[in-house]
Amino acid sequence: MPEWEAVNGNVRDYCKIEGGSVVVGRHGSSGHSDSAGGCSRKEFLDGRFHQLILERFGEHVLYKVLDALGGDRRAASKAVEVWKQRNRPAEPARRPVVPAGVVSKMRASLEEHEWTQQQYERRIPHLDKLAPNRERMAGCTELTHALQFADDYEQWQWLEHLDVNEVDANGCSPLNMAILHSYRGVVVQRLVDAGAEVNSADGNGVLPIEVAMAEATKEQFKVLKKARIDVARQLDGGRTYLHLAVERRCTRSFSELKKLKVDIDAVDDEGRTALHYGIFNGCAVDLMKLRMNPDVEDANGDSPLAVAATGALSHRLAEFHAEGSARGKPAVFTIEDNMLKVQVGKRKPRKLPWKNERKLAREYCPEHDRFLTFVEACVWMCKRADLELPTRWGVPVGQLVADLRRPEVTKIVDKRGVALPPPRAKVPHYERPTSPPTVAV
Repeated sequence: MPEWEAVNGNVRDYCKIEGGSVVVGRHGSSGHSDSAGGCSRKEFLDGRFHQLILERFGEHVLYKVLDALGGDRRAASKAVEVWKQRNRPAEPARRPVVPAGVVSKMRASLEEHEWTQQQYERRIPHLDKLAPNRERMAGCTELTHALQFADDYEQWQWLEHLDVNEVDANGCSPLNMAILHSYRGVVVQRLVDAGAEVNSADGNGVLPIEVAMAEATKEQFKVLKKARIDVARQLDGGRTYLHLAVERRCTRSFSELKKLKVDIDAVDDEGRTALHYGIFNGCAVDLMKLRMNPDVEDANGDSPLAVAATGALSHRLAEFHAEGSARGKPAVFTIEDNMLKVQVGKRKPRKLPWKNERKLAREYCPEHDRFLTFVEACVWMCKRADLELPTRWGVPVGQLVADLRRPEVTKIVDKRGVALPPPRAKVPHYERPTSPPTVAV
């Protein structure tokens, strides 16, 4: 009689096959069954108890029960997909393209258009509640309203008769609305052909390049590039639009900005490149894929790799202990030599694969998760950085990297054929680096 169980504290969940039927139950601390139920083989193969088993035991147990009953694993595919969607870790929130009050003016009413709300939830997470009410729709011109809801033919009719640069009562320009609401470049192309100004701000001070960085597709970027959109303008503090894109976490626009001839290694007035900014919000990996230079030093003499390494060292945890569960079994999590380890039962603590360590760190130890964010930046920068570069702490940057004691870093350096110095037995205390100030347009 096959049986599976999962223990969480004083609660024991079990699943077993008994006489061709599937029984799922739970025992509490008193030893009595708090809940139990059964179903026939046919009912189970039709989907009954699938979600319950997934939530209590996981995907592997559901497949084992199906195999034991001679069922097809594909019968559980829908339930597994729903379960994975529910348990998928939340993506980090993207910053608004413009301040919330301005974004709300660039939005159509969602009360009567459910499909529009679904589009915004996907394309601009966490901003779907900023839509104006129905009264605000009165501020739209025929063109800005048509760009949100009308079909291609009706939009084309309005383009022939209206001023394509007219700003409506909400301060929105037709070009910004087209970039925000349409996936296709043909709509933007029609506006450009009709005389839309690609380098003029709307009534809210929002430039088309700002909206494009967060929302434009590759097709739309091609149209804007041909229209000679200006990306060379310096922002406050000598920063570029790549600095702005990094600060707002518009990662998918990085490569497009490079195609627009933005100097990816340009520095601000403090000598910081966009890579100095990306270290603090998880954009360093995407920036290194552009082949940025990790050896550029800022006014303090810190290269991006030095900032990332000291950031990681300042977030180390000497001791950590937490109790939880791993694969449905009680587990103990500890940190040894800057690595999160798991101990299940009486087994020895073991290291975790990178993805599993990140996932468990987010759940049980946010401080270690922050440490891993800096380590990941170091891994990518070590592929190209000069490890002999001196730092203001009197040691080469390679020494800071070696002090991390992380196998991912050592593996990358070994591939280059470069030897790291041995890690120091006692690592000095490093102050946590602070992220650069917010970019103002």
